[in-house]
Amino acid sequence: MTDKELEVTLEALCGSGRWAEMWRLAQEAPARWGARLLLRLSATGWGPEGDAARAEYEELARQAGRWTETGLDSLAWCRTVLEGHKGPVTCLAISPDSRLLASASDDMTVRLWNLPDGAPLKTLEAYNRITCLAISPDGRVLASGGRNESGARLWSLPDGALLKTIECVDYYDHEDFYPPIGVEPIECIAFSPDVRILAIGYSGDGWPLEFRKMPGGRRLFSMRIRLRRKWRVYNLAFSPDGNALAISRDNYIVQLCSLRDGGFLVMPMPNKRRIKSLVFSPDGRTLVGSAGKTVYFWRQPDGTPRWRQPDDTLSEPCPDELPLKTLEGHEDRITSLAISPDGRILASGSMDRTVRLWRLPDGAPLNILKGHSSPVYSLAFSPDGQTMASGCNDNVVRLWSLNPFYRMPISQASIRDMVWVQETLSNGNLNAEQRNCLEFVAALIRLRRQFDIQLGEPTRRIEAGEFDIEIER
Repeated sequence: MTDKELEVTLEALCGSGRWAEMWRLAQEAPARWGARLLLRLSATGWGPEGDAARAEYEELARQAGRWTETGLDSLAWCRTVLEGHKGPVTCLAISPDSRLLASASDDMTVRLWNLPDGAPLKTLEAYNRITCLAISPDGRVLASGGRNESGARLWSLPDGALLKTIECVDYYDHEDFYPPIGVEPIECIAFSPDVRILAIGYSGDGWPLEFRKMPGGRRLFSMRIRLRRKWRVYNLAFSPDGNALAISRDNYIVQLCSLRDGGFLVMPMPNKRRIKSLVFSPDGRTLVGSAGKTVYFWRQPDGTPRWRQPDDTLSEPCPDELPLKTLEGHEDRITSLAISPDGRILASGSMDRTVRLWRLPDGAPLNILKGHSSPVYSLAFSPDGQTMASGCNDNVVRLWSLNPFYRMPISQASIRDMVWVQETLSNGNLNAEQRNCLEFVAALIRLRRQFDIQLGEPTRRIEAGEFDIEIER
């Protein structure tokens, strides 16, 4: 059930006094909803029949009073390691329905995996090193690009059939003629939120950015940004409303470009560092990038931005006055960024073999995930918020459960989940808020699974005469 459906159900149960059903739902819903249900129930004075049941109910209601919405935000565990690639995993993408993961590697393949279990589905031959992946917002197309590819490739999902190769060829701009691009290294690729445009960024010496009309891939136009005649694109990101495009380019510049009239803003950079990762917050108000060991935040201004005119020519980059914030903590270069779909958590992967979690919007550090044996190259959140994938130099993909009980119904919790909860409670690295919330989760799982029966392997049948002993006379 969605949050809205649970809210409607809660009001309906309260309005009709169906307390027993409310008690059952509290034991099955996600823990945050279980806490709300129990608090509402305890306020009515109702309780289940029987001394034992009543005692369990009252203890849960007491623990529900200590529940906080952010208590488990920083908790994470690696539930699955996906093996199969024979080279470092360079990029990841997850479908909008959270049921499919695509991973690309230096082994010149793209692999498709089922989520949430991580079962392998199909291997796509890319013939060259893939540097970027993107899945269309409708979940029907996977786009891939590489540094030695003949162009971007479009694959149908979920079957993985090759639909089209978008060739990089010479073309005429509406004002000028540019030389042939040839085989240009593709550095980044992204779909617009309405699925109508595919943006491709190049890091070669030709024209750096082009837009293709989907689904056919026909060339639409080139982006003209007049800070410099020739420049390279290292990363790009569409704003959630599709009205703007953030571009990280050479000359240590990050630009926010209006797709309505071609106006632009220049993001302030205190140091001359190349931004290698870019991501928007779900509300579109914050742009996050990384360079070196630092995470940069640009908060967009209230109201309509005062865009520079498309024909504004600047000899040197002159930053616009936008708020800037930085986060420090990694011990080596940051390689990738991802923001959870609810906008509450920023994840940053690094060459220091860790993934750091930061709370948004204030940037407070939450956790350091140290389960990687080599540098982390890529990150991706599932749209349902239940999974984060990390791709590493050790050729594997790790699937992480972040705050696993925030959305997961207690009725779906497994014995393995219970083991993780108990181990986390016993390791002693929890603050009071985290411990209170996790103890509540543990109590809900124990109550839900108290009548489970574990079945082992059947005893082997002993054949007649198997242990007969022959005695000589």
